[in-house]
Formats: sequence, structure tokens, C-alpha cells
Amino acid sequence: MEAQSQSQYEGTREGGESVTLNFGLEHLERGSPSKRLVVFTHGYRLQAKRNRQIKRSISEQMPDADLYAPPLPYAATFSTTPMAEIAAQMLEDIDTLWSEKTARDGETYEEIILVGHSMGAVLARKLFVCAHGEVTQTRKEGEWSRRDTPAPFEAPLSGLTRRPWAPSISRLVLLAAMSRGWSIEGVRSKLEALVWNIGSLIGHLMPTKPTIFDIRRGAPFISQTRLQWLALMDSGGPRDPSSVIVTQLLGTVDNIVAPDDNLDFALDSEDPTFFLLQVPFSDHTSLLEMETLSTNDPVRKERYERFSLALTGSVAELREASVPRSYLSEHLPPPPDYDVEHAVFVIHGIRDLGYWTQKIAAEIKRQSNGTVRTLSPSYGFFAMAPFVLPWVRRQKAEWFMDHFVQARAMYPNADFSYVGHSNGTYILARALDSYSGCRFRNVVFAGSVVRADYDWTEKLSDGRVARVLNYVATHDWVVAMFPFAVRHLRWFDLGGAGHVGFGHRTARVSDQKYVRGDHGAGIKETHWDDIARFVQSATSPAEDQMLFRPRQPLLMRLLGTLSPIVLALVLVLLLWGLGTLGFQAFFVRDSAFLALAFIAAVWLVWTVVTRL
Repeated sequence: MEAQSQSQYEGTREGGESVTLNFGLEHLERGSPSKRLVVFTHGYRLQAKRNRQIKRSISEQMPDADLYAPPLPYAATFSTTPMAEIAAQMLEDIDTLWSEKTARDGETYEEIILVGHSMGAVLARKLFVCAHGEVTQTRKEGEWSRRDTPAPFEAPLSGLTRRPWAPSISRLVLLAAMSRGWSIEGVRSKLEALVWNIGSLIGHLMPTKPTIFDIRRGAPFISQTRLQWLALMDSGGPRDPSSVIVTQLLGTVDNIVAPDDNLDFALDSEDPTFFLLQVPFSDHTSLLEMETLSTNDPVRKERYERFSLALTGSVAELREASVPRSYLSEHLPPPPDYDVEHAVFVIHGIRDLGYWTQKIAAEIKRQSNGTVRTLSPSYGFFAMAPFVLPWVRRQKAEWFMDHFVQARAMYPNADFSYVGHSNGTYILARALDSYSGCRFRNVVFAGSVVRADYDWTEKLSDGRVARVLNYVATHDWVVAMFPFAVRHLRWFDLGGAGHVGFGHRTARVSDQKYVRGDHGAGIKETHWDDIARFVQSATSPAEDQMLFRPRQPLLMRLLGTLSPIVLALVLVLLLWGLGTLGFQAFFVRDSAFLALAFIAAVWLVWTVVTRL
């Protein structure tokens, strides 16, 4: 093969514009006689020399293939080029390769094969979905129909139409694909967790988000890619899904990719086009270290053979070598259930372990005679201090979206509804803003910390939400004192809908005023029956003087109005107290006092961070 070379990138966007890219076609290695095109997308921080062996393997097995394997921006650890921008440039390059091939030889490529490793496997999957264009829908405002599940592409990919080369894609070969993305929870040791946490903190503090954050579990790019894949498969077109072979090669000692990472690939337990091949004695990166059949290293030889099978093997050969998913882990979710038409998420808030969610879920199932599926995952106790940090709150939205995508794969024909309390309301609002493929029929909020001016109009008009019921309490001092107090600081991304309501003049977003009680008033047992009814049939609660009051007490209204001042005073007093303690500790040369002051400070910080 004859190789050419050059490349260029620069990064940013997401508020900071600029972006150049231009991988160019200089990285094309031409085969003879150039019958097919193989596109290889490498993994994170893998420079060219780490990919030589797999590129050579492709060349040896397909000497008649053009190989396009450009070095991508995320080869650099601190790349900030968004993955969507990289995908857009790759699509443009493949367009050019396709048209140049036609102009040069008077014919198109016989087939296109997409090969990706790790993070690059997610990119390969994105290219496949984007090549087939957006799944569109027609809908009148307010309509809701089952199986109508488009997931529009994000900028700069939005509005893409089907590529002329899309029908020529015959295979996806994915090596150690991070299909669900990386997660700190999955690391193997406390030291690794510390390093990953520090790296994540640095990433959050950077002015532009690092590229690797696009592949974090639940992040918009990776979740949207999974939802777009499901939408394409659900649509039944524009291609026959059985015409494309998808093969995942997974090392037996890969501690980064879990066996269930590809749940949404195999829409059916007997999916005839998805194959999982185990590669012995291989971890996440050694999977790439392969040699020809003449090598004396049996492990590298086995890797080569497995990759060769994925690249060129027939469906019958792949089926024989594939490992049934059920053999890999007893913890895998059950096969997709196509009979379920409605599923409901019930999500708790801060300072709460969420036991009540299972009780509301039980009431929903009781009223539906078991026809509705409920999901009440928990992210554990979430203290007030981390809740204050915007990036930590947003990670909970990513956590939820990972669960949502899995649920969409498990219940392909279902509509989804949602019940959320406190931070659970923020999670859904954030998800609706950040994920165009996130759709819910009926939504119930209680103790909401979402902004009162949240834009429901857009979500209602494009059919991503059908109805919203928001419980507003009489004495929700938690919402009035903090989320409502910081409503003028838009970067805080919080508000007081649980204290003042949304105020929408439409029956499709209704504020249930005023529930007797405090922050947890809306999720008390007296309201479970009403919540279950609304979730299933959008029936609003009946007015009951025992449960509701016509207005909030004057003191609570005043507290909400003056909450920015009250919160500022509290912060001043806290800083004054800590300053006084520090001053005395510095000037009072009493070792006992210093020790007690230190213990008290540590206890205070620990309590605030973990329990309050």
C-alpha cells in the first residue's frame, strides 16, 4: 500500500467557537485494485505506532482495500475537540473518498467496513448511524404515539441526510468498544479512583470540556449515539439491519469494558447480526498487539485469527465462534420485552436513599395490574455540599441517562413516564435540555429544584413531553432557601418550581397548589394514588381541603422573596465564624485549643460534605 500524510486540528467549540480539524485524505493507504474501503478509528491517547500492527493486519487480509486511518485529535491527552466535530470531519472525508473513487475509476467501492478500537469504536458506531441520516417523524402538537422514537443528531451533525455510501457499509468491527463509556466507579483500586477523580476535576475546571468527557458513561455524545442506534433499528429502515454484521472483540482480561456494555447492540437475544468474540489473554490495549499466522507468539497469533474472523468471516463462521451473552455474566439484563407499552422511572432527591420510590412504584404497578414496568434505580445518598457543585449535579443526569438508554433497549416498544423529587426533578430537566433523544409521556415533579421559568414549550411542541404535574408545597423551606435564592445566578442552573410553581398557562403543565407540608410533602403516602393515576392516564388530582391549601403562609412567601438576602447573611456568618476560629487558632498558642479546633473543623467539613 502506498501511504500519504499530513493532519491538522485545533479544538474547542461549545461556547468558545473556533475548530479547524482537516484530517484530510493524506492518510489514505491505497490498496490494489482498491475495491473496498476500510475506515479505522483508533483509541484514546494511542499514537500511530501503537496502531501499526492492526493496520498491517488489515492490509494483509484485504490487499484490495483502501485503508483510511487518520490520527485523530484525542491522541493527545488534553484534546478539547468535541467528538461530534470529529465525526462530522470523518463523514466529510468519507464523502470525498467515495466521490474521488467514482471519478477516478468510474465505479464506487464494493463495500465499506468500519473498524474502531475503544473510544474509536464509539466513533465508528456514530459514523454508521450518521451515514443513514436522522430518523424523522411527523407529528401534530400534543400527539403521542408509541414507537415514535427519533433521536435527532446534535450540532454540527444535526439535519444530516442519508449518505450515498451508507448501503455499502457491510460490517462494523469493534475492538474493546466502550459502548457505555468510562466510569470512575469501574476502576479497580482506590489509587486509580483518586487519579481518575483528580483528572475529572481538572477536566471540569478547564475552560473547554476535554474530548474524553464525551465518552464518559451517560454523557450526551455517547448516550445520543446509543439512542440514535436504537431509533435507526426501530425505524425498520432505511436499510435492512440484518444486512450489516456487527462484531465486538473483547479481551478476557479487559477490566474497562463490561460484558453488558453492548446491550443496546443486540436488540434481540437471538440477534442474527451481532457477534461477541472473546480474545484470550488480552486486555483493553494488548488486544491490538497481533501478528500474522507465521509468528511464534501463540497469543498474538490468536488475536490475529480472531480479528481476521471478525473482518472477513461469514455469518455462519461468526455464529459458531461467538460467545452467547448469557454465558458471560449472570448479571446481564433480561432479553428485550417487546410487549411492554409503558415504563415509569421513579427517582429520588438529595439527602435521601430513595426507599419511598419502590413504594410509589408498587402503587403504579398495582393500579395497572402489573402491565406497567417501573424502574427506581438509586444513586445513593447525595449530600447538600456536592449538590451545590453544578458538575456533580450534571453527573447525576448522566447517571440517569445511562439507565434510560438501557431501559430503552430492554423495552423497545414502550413509552416512558417519570416521577421525580428534589434533585430527581433537576435530573430530568437537565436530561431534556441536553439529550434530544430523551422523551417522556407523563411527568410528576415534587419538591422541584428546577427553575420556575424552565422552557417546557419546546419540549411539549416537539413531543418529547406530553403532560407535567408539579406539586408545590406550603412549607418547602429547603427549595425557598437555596435553589430559589440562587435563581438569579443562571450558571447555578437551579430554581424554585417547588416553591412558586412553573406558572405555565396551559393544561399540559399544571402546578398542583398548595400541598400541605414541607419539602417531602408531594411524595407522602396520601398522594401515591394520585401520582399513579396521573402517570398512567394524565388524570389530575381532585381538590381536597385535607391535602391542599388555597395559598402559602405569608411567612413562607416572605422567606422565598428575601431568600437571596437570607442566604447571603448565612454565608457571611459562616465565613465570619470560620475566620474567627482561624484567627484564634493562629494567635492562641494553646496546643489543646488547636487540637480541638482542628478536630471540630474536620468534623464540620465531613458532616457538611457527607450528611447534610
